Amino acid sequence: MVCLKVRPLLEHTAGDDNVHMENPLRLFERRIGADNPFSPEIYPSKIDLIAGQDMRVHLRTSILARFEEHLKAHVAEGAGQ
Repeated sequence: MVCLKVRPLLEHTAGDDNVHMENPLRLFERRIGADNPFSPEIYPSKIDLIAGQDMRVHLRTSILARFEEHLKAHVAEGAGQ
């Protein structure tokens, strides 16, 4: 498994009937075994999408925070070259 410089944000809905919770849990287990940090977020949706205003706002806030924390400086550096 490749070690990334940025801790990936791994999001999943608990009610996704196409991708069962067993799959992301296996991925989490492999990342832990490889000492490769990540940030999991599991949404308690009964369907296979992140629905509802509260969940969508939380998801977008998480993505924006991740961008601000890890990627914004890299994008700015690349624009200056």
